[in-house]
Amino acid sequence: MKKILLVLAIISMGLFCFAESIVLNSGKTVTGKILEKTDKSIKVDVESIPVTYYFDEIKTIDGSVLSKQEEKITVVDNTKAVEAKKIEEENLKLKNWDNWLKSVEDYLKQVQAISREFHQIGEEAGTKMAPLDKKSKMAVLDEMLQKCELLKKRSEILSPPPELREYHEKFLKSVDLYLEFTGSLGKSEVNKAEIFQKLQNNAIGSMEDLRAAYVSHGAPSELISQMDIVISRGKQLMEKMQQDIKKIK
Repeated sequence: MKKILLVLAIISMGLFCFAESIVLNSGKTVTGKILEKTDKSIKVDVESIPVTYYFDEIKTIDGSVLSKQEEKITVVDNTKAVEAKKIEEENLKLKNWDNWLKSVEDYLKQVQAISREFHQIGEEAGTKMAPLDKKSKMAVLDEMLQKCELLKKRSEILSPPPELREYHEKFLKSVDLYLEFTGSLGKSEVNKAEIFQKLQNNAIGSMEDLRAAYVSHGAPSELISQMDIVISRGKQLMEKMQQDIKKIK
């Protein structure tokens, strides 16, 4: 009889030597062998039935508050995963932006070159006209207009990317307004100011179109911020010009 009891005791010990005592947040205690553990839960053999318990519903395992540790590990792991995914998305975004910028770079460089030449022609003409009489100034203006007409022709043969067609239309409009403004020099101050105001307003619109295209293709936030500053300053200038025109009138 003693041998039988000893055998039963040994068998009993063998069955429960790997059992865990799990206390749930509800106060219920579960005893069983842990079959499987993940970063969010454990699977326990409860009377030969596999039962899954999540760490957020477990208070202790064998008296140790392991659930909190597991939750922290899970949170850290999730945070790292989110950060890694964010970095991956940012890298992909920048790659897409770089690829798109390369595809439109040639067009944008030509626009910038033409814009610089317009500016240089204006500066040179202003310097030449400063010491001259009215008749001589008009001769300089005629020369300036001829150069600007050549630049206009170069502008009209540019081939903009589909995403920058609206921007290109405003660029061509700016060219026309610049020519109109140049032709207005020597005339009434109100007329010049109004044309220049249109020119500035159109330039702001073209910048906003370019900004929209940049945003849609994942431009860096620093670049968008710089464009926002330029647009904001342009609008402030527009308001001041409007006030000045009212004073002239």
